[in-house]
Amino acid sequence: MIVNYDPVTAIDNCDQAGVSIIQTVGLGTGSFFPVGVTIESYEITEGDGTITTHTFDITVVDGTSPVLTNCPVSTTEVVQSGTSFVIPDYTASVTVSDNCDMNVVVTQVPNPGVLVARGTSTNV
Repeated sequence: MIVNYDPVTAIDNCDQAGVSIIQTVGLGTGSFFPVGVTIESYEITEGDGTITTHTFDITVVDGTSPVLTNCPVSTTEVVQSGTSFVIPDYTASVTVSDNCDMNVVVTQVPNPGVLVARGTSTNV
């Protein structure tokens, strides 16, 4: 998520021209922040050399579930006597998108290749 925050500013009551602000930790305003907590830290140096550190947290929460499309529909398979049905790999057909994570991993339970005996059923 792109996060924009107000720039860190400082006022020196003696020498405003000598104030410098340097970001020492974090990503900075306008950056893509991952889900979780990111620490932002700035050093403010006054004209006389006094250094003050300002640190704050940016917390990104993903409140939106991924969107799945192209999911297989329920099917009934006919299994001959003495054989089993092999669960296929359905993950290749599923498309997923997420507003925060571009690397969503699709898994399947039971795993592809699991045998289902005749007369039983399972949900994938």
